[in-house]
Amino acid sequence: MKTPDPQKLEARLRQMEADLHRSPPPVPEYEPLPPALFQGGFLNWLGQLPGIGKIVVVAAIALVGLSVLRGILSLITMGISLTLVAALLYGVYKVFIAPQPPK
Repeated sequence: MKTPDPQKLEARLRQMEADLHRSPPPVPEYEPLPPALFQGGFLNWLGQLPGIGKIVVVAAIALVGLSVLRGILSLITMGISLTLVAALLYGVYKVFIAPQPPK
């Protein structure tokens, strides 16, 4: 096995030390967007639409909102139904299947 050249090792060591002392690249600062861009942006855009465009956008938003509400109500109804079925099955189990303790 060859022994490494001491000059190459010294050069590599100096290069590694220089890399350690080198300053890291500057990190760009994060600049948040102004809140006014989001607060009035939609209303400004809606205000620039013609009359029929406003009606179409509001109707589309209403339809999407009602669809989401319908889905949520369906999930709630399904949860209530499953709870009632589980309670009924537990009652049947306790009355007919579970062993009765001796008196």
